[in-house]
Amino acid sequence: MNTIKSTIDELYKNKTKLLFFIVILFISQFAIQYRTAIWPKIYIAITLVILVVLFSCLRLRNSNALAKNTFLLIMCLGTINLLAMPVRQDLDENTHFFNALQIADGKIFTRYTEKEYLSIAPNFLEETKLPSRPEYQSTRNTNLYTKEFLKIRNQKADYSKLKKPALGIANPVYLPSAIGISIGRIISPYFFVSYYLGRFFNLLTFGFMAFCAIKISRKYKLALLFMCTVPYTLWITAGYNYDSFYYGLSLLCMAQLTNIFSKKRLTFRELILYDITCLAFVFCKAPVILLMGIPLFLPKNYFNSTKFKIKSFIISIIGLVLAASWMISGTLVSIFQKSFGRVGVDNTVQTQLTSENRLSYFIAHPISTVEMLMRSLFDVLATIFGSIASPHPFIQYGISAISLINIFIIIIMLLIVSYYLQIEVVRNAKIAIILSVCVITIGMIYAISGDGRVFTIGNLHVPGVQGRYHYYLLGFIPLFLSPVIKKTFSYREEPLSSSKKEEIYSLVFNLALLMVYINTCVGIFGYL
Repeated sequence: MNTIKSTIDELYKNKTKLLFFIVILFISQFAIQYRTAIWPKIYIAITLVILVVLFSCLRLRNSNALAKNTFLLIMCLGTINLLAMPVRQDLDENTHFFNALQIADGKIFTRYTEKEYLSIAPNFLEETKLPSRPEYQSTRNTNLYTKEFLKIRNQKADYSKLKKPALGIANPVYLPSAIGISIGRIISPYFFVSYYLGRFFNLLTFGFMAFCAIKISRKYKLALLFMCTVPYTLWITAGYNYDSFYYGLSLLCMAQLTNIFSKKRLTFRELILYDITCLAFVFCKAPVILLMGIPLFLPKNYFNSTKFKIKSFIISIIGLVLAASWMISGTLVSIFQKSFGRVGVDNTVQTQLTSENRLSYFIAHPISTVEMLMRSLFDVLATIFGSIASPHPFIQYGISAISLINIFIIIIMLLIVSYYLQIEVVRNAKIAIILSVCVITIGMIYAISGDGRVFTIGNLHVPGVQGRYHYYLLGFIPLFLSPVIKKTFSYREEPLSSSKKEEIYSLVFNLALLMVYINTCVGIFGYL
């Protein structure tokens, strides 16, 4: 009874905000300039219910509830996003869905291309044919109003139609989505249930990792909240994209690293946990694993002994070897099969040849390669800015008013977070961070140069490195910005009172909540 009473009391306290958010829901579509007003009753009803749940459960006046509040924000508004975003319209969603489906079918090895899988998986084929404005120039997208989508029933893939040797190991980042798909198949005969549950479990993974990161962080909670609520995060994680895992790992990585900076001490347990977190990047954004090396550049006083520092180097090398083993797992599986006289389609060899051709070209043309890298590096800030300003995947028209709101709120949040940040980063660590960022960025540029859709040998720059790829970089901005902001605004070092702390936490959280919600409302109407 006490829980019910406190929930009702909280909703009553937040009644003004609830009313304000309802008004935003109804007027947000007028930020979209390219069509007349529409009133989608299903999505409006879903949003109203979720708003009531959200404002009943949030504890906005309690700074100790920041991790819980952030989790609720992600799950509530993210759920609206995953239902509003049309089928196949998260970034590269069909490819990610294809991988999740096979794990849901119990397959731990990859054997098929997407084209081959269409011939053995009826549901995947039906899903691929559904209406889509950006793909097929249809008059509508596929969503909760699409009857042919809602009528599709679950059908098992018939793997006996096409028997092939394994080409590699299934990527574990798709496991959460696969679990959601499997649960959906159990509780309902309809395909749309498993489809949306797959999206939901992907979102849940990000929400849980965000909760853990903020919970374990000592002095970087607000900066992590800023990272969690950058507008594109709650759209990309609301689909099948494995960036949800990448974003979650980035948050955990920053939480652990800043704990080390604030404590000015590194224990063996902390090093192992941090290295394991960094090692997991190999499953989603391999170049970011290089963040593993940052603690190695910390001053001697951070380590208990010289022996411990040597151990740290050895552990990092072992981590890199394990990462390399995963990256060549397809080749290892191929070699293993050949030893038993079984040969699959040698996609791995073709990929290696392409990589060798690119590398040979870059080495043979050093001047043009350096120029290409410089152009691509200068493009990084523009792509990050673009991803924040326009976070909705595949909305066909830019919405300038929302872009301005996003950038304005992001700047305000950054200024507040940086001003009140109570962590100092030693010079060695700053140098290590800068070097790591440069090498990771070059690694990403090189990796994307292998995608024939966006780059051809001889191009002046690599245009396919999207702003979302640099998500981890957002976590370092407050660390570097803080000294400048404090000096500019004459910050006085003094402990924050509990009331002042709650005011700051509440302000930043409310800004984040408002920004994410506005983008959610625009997405509801923009995708219909």
